[in-house]
Amino acid sequence: MQNLSLFQPPASQQIYKSSPPPEYCGLCIEEYFAKRFSYQSKEAWITKIKNGDIFVNGTEAEAGYVLKEGDRIITHAGIRQEPPADRRMNVVYEDSNIRVFNKPAPIPVHPSGRYFQNSMTEVLKQLYPQETPRPVQRLDAITTGVIVFARKREVAADLMREFQSHRIKKEYLALVEGEP
Repeated sequence: MQNLSLFQPPASQQIYKSSPPPEYCGLCIEEYFAKRFSYQSKEAWITKIKNGDIFVNGTEAEAGYVLKEGDRIITHAGIRQEPPADRRMNVVYEDSNIRVFNKPAPIPVHPSGRYFQNSMTEVLKQLYPQETPRPVQRLDAITTGVIVFARKREVAADLMREFQSHRIKKEYLALVEGEP
C-alpha cells in the first residue's frame, strides 16, 4: 500500500487556457468573461485586461475585442497559494487493469477550484509517471470514498460504459451523528 503525506505546493502563477464556446463568439471579451465567469464584474474583467492579465491568440487582449471561433484565451490569475492537503490515497485494490483508491476529502479528482497540484489526478501522475490517471467514476471533492482508476485507455472506456449503464452498482454507507 502506497501513501503520500500532507503536502503544501509552493505558491505559483495560476494560468487558465480556454476557447470561447460558439454561443459566446461575437461578444466583446469583457462581456464574455462577465457572463461566463460571473464571480467577477465586467469592470473587474476590464481591469484585468488593462493590466495585461488576459491574452488572445498570444497577444495582450484589448477591451472591446470581439471573440471569434477558435480564439485561444490565456488568463493569468496571479500568484496563488494552494491549500495544504492530505495526499494519502491508499491503494485498496490493484491489478493489471485498475487501481482502486480510498480518496480523502477535500481533494478533488481533477484540478479545480483551489486545488491543482493536490488534485488526485496530479498526485497519481507523480506516483505513477509511466501511466495516465483515468478515473472511471465521479466522486465529489468533499466526499471520502473509494474511486476506481483504469490503467489503460480501453479499460477506462469499458468501465465508464458499465457505470453509465448502471451495470456496476455502487453502495453508499454514511455515518450520521445526532437526530435526523
